[in-house]
Amino acid sequence: GAFLAMPALCEIDEAMKAPDVRKVLDNTGLYEAWYEEVPKPAHRTIPVIGVKFTDMLAEGSMKREELEDLGAIVAGDAPGRTN
Repeated sequence: GAFLAMPALCEIDEAMKAPDVRKVLDNTGLYEAWYEEVPKPAHRTIPVIGVKFTDMLAEGSMKREELEDLGAIVAGDAPGRTN
């Protein structure tokens, strides 16, 4: 597996949107708040990965259960590596 940290502007291709790709966010609530404040698709206004994921949730191309929380992984409440 590979680990990608995207702390800046980004766009992902179709393969990265696949359900088997782990989608870990550092602050889910922040991205949800930003999403509510801007025109849709929100990623055009705030092009960071967390906002892209909120767009994907809204359009139905991703399920909420696919999002993971970095804090839970660091705290040991969720698995880190899965393979």
